[in-house]
Amino acid sequence: AIGDIRVINLQLLQSPPPTLVTQTEVNWRVDPAISGGGFFHDLAPHQLDLMLYFFGRPVKALGTSVNQAGLYEAHDAVTGFILFEKNIIFSGTWCFSVSPNDECDQCEIIGSKGTIRFSIFQNNEVTVVKDGDSQVFRFEPLQHVQQPMIEAVVKYFLGEDTNPCSADEGVEVMRLMEAFTKTNIH
Repeated sequence: AIGDIRVINLQLLQSPPPTLVTQTEVNWRVDPAISGGGFFHDLAPHQLDLMLYFFGRPVKALGTSVNQAGLYEAHDAVTGFILFEKNIIFSGTWCFSVSPNDECDQCEIIGSKGTIRFSIFQNNEVTVVKDGDSQVFRFEPLQHVQQPMIEAVVKYFLGEDTNPCSADEGVEVMRLMEAFTKTNIH
């Protein structure tokens, strides 16, 4: 509907502590020794996995990460860029120290004939804009959003179905995350 894909813009901006994750007494998510690297490492894999599903394997990836607010040891701001096949450009920004008024969870896919906008974690609508006309598709929230994946994994291990997510796909997401976080600005 939106023609050839040109650009993907993804933003996940949250105020501390992010409401997207369960708050625990010990915040293991921001201890890099346990979590690998903060809220980015907790939330971005889900988003990046979708990007790989939609657009295929990346050709190039780079980015940077910093600890802007100093609230914990892990970095709280990450940017990443991906070049997918067909010269599709992805730009992602994750920041976990913005004002509550500036919170954002949006993925925008821009094509040669229109745009698709949606939230990955927070909202159940997809907006398609084509020729200046907007169409909004609303979906009922899933009661247990992880249940279909858990069922598919259980079926795989019981030998009843194929693997719903290969190790190769997981490794590719980890490569992207490493490309985004290995260069730190001081």
